[in-house]
Amino acid sequence: MTSGVLNDEIERLLVRFFRAGEAVRLQESQFRLTEDLEYLRVQWALSKQIEDLAQHLVENRHEAQSTLESVRHEGSSLIRGRILPVRTLILQKLTGDSTQVSYLEPRRTYTEGPNHVLAWVLRFSHHVLQRHMQIIRYSDQYEQRTHRIFRHIGTVRQLKGIGEAIEQTSLRQRPSLRSLQQAGRSRKRLYRKAFDAYQLLIQIEAGNSNAIIRLLDGSLLGPLEEWQKFELLVALRMSEALSGVVGEPLVLRPIQPGASQPIASIGRFDVYWQTATNLRSFPEPEPSERKVQEILNSYGLRVGTDRPDVVIVDRISNTVLALAEAKYSESGSSSWQDAFRDAAFQLVRYSRLYNQAPQDELLRRSLIAVSNIPNPMPAPSTAPVALGLSSLQDGHLEEWASRVTPFWRSVASSSD
Repeated sequence: MTSGVLNDEIERLLVRFFRAGEAVRLQESQFRLTEDLEYLRVQWALSKQIEDLAQHLVENRHEAQSTLESVRHEGSSLIRGRILPVRTLILQKLTGDSTQVSYLEPRRTYTEGPNHVLAWVLRFSHHVLQRHMQIIRYSDQYEQRTHRIFRHIGTVRQLKGIGEAIEQTSLRQRPSLRSLQQAGRSRKRLYRKAFDAYQLLIQIEAGNSNAIIRLLDGSLLGPLEEWQKFELLVALRMSEALSGVVGEPLVLRPIQPGASQPIASIGRFDVYWQTATNLRSFPEPEPSERKVQEILNSYGLRVGTDRPDVVIVDRISNTVLALAEAKYSESGSSSWQDAFRDAAFQLVRYSRLYNQAPQDELLRRSLIAVSNIPNPMPAPSTAPVALGLSSLQDGHLEEWASRVTPFWRSVASSSD
């Protein structure tokens, strides 16, 4: 139940910024057509449809059959097909050679018709994944799926006929309408799967909202763990609320947990997910932290690196605006107190990493999200704002927005 809610909420947020169908939205949301479209193509290449298509071809290679196509030839040697009378007359007039003949020669091929759709889809998905390995490597699930796709396509390329066709397929020449019709109407599941995968790509490139939701549900959200989805929802909702505070549009970027790049930008502010950013400092450990280090070192273990779930940075003043710590649980409301205690403890520890502002001020502008908090909790004015999944669903971040507004006004006035 909770998993479905997380998927739905994230999809509704993302689809607003991954649409190109309406030209007016390009200006309203600063849609970066080249970057966002290429990112969606990566998600398409990682989709279950592509993996299923490649696997189906490996397991049912007998379904890949050559098609009978007619190729036009001109010459005065042996005629191997049906003569084209009109073209023959024109050819003889132009050349002055009465022996010249234009004819159609039947030929078995794997490069035309439905095979062209199949070969183009597999080659294009392989090409996209190779170009964007840096996006894929951050996720074990992405890497595993990519390796499976590469392995299947590598096996297919060894096959005589269709493997050679994939190698020869030009990505600049997309399948013709005739080839697509043949693939869509084919009795072979292989070609219908290739047709469906190609149609999904076309719909995504056209900005079809339903197609983008289906894609992100399977390729972006599918490989993520539930706790990662909850963290991502927190980051996106905070980004949305901050956009309302500063009056600047929210610009989404490739979503990569732990990457050095932000997942969203709002004017001068960048939102990072699962990364400490380069503003992190290394304060002197407290007595309890020093004792933990001693124990770990005695066993030959390294101390882990602290990493907040969400960090919002003002890149002009090099200051951290806010932090967020998210805790996800599918159990009932009785366990939320333990999760809240853990989140508060971690948030305080993380706040020590950023000395650009007083710790108390940073904590007051920060947020604790625990998925199973039963109701919105009144936030003391000196403590971080606390929210549950229900508040995130409704977009109720007014209290947090009111906390960051004075900071925004002060940095905006100082830069004028």
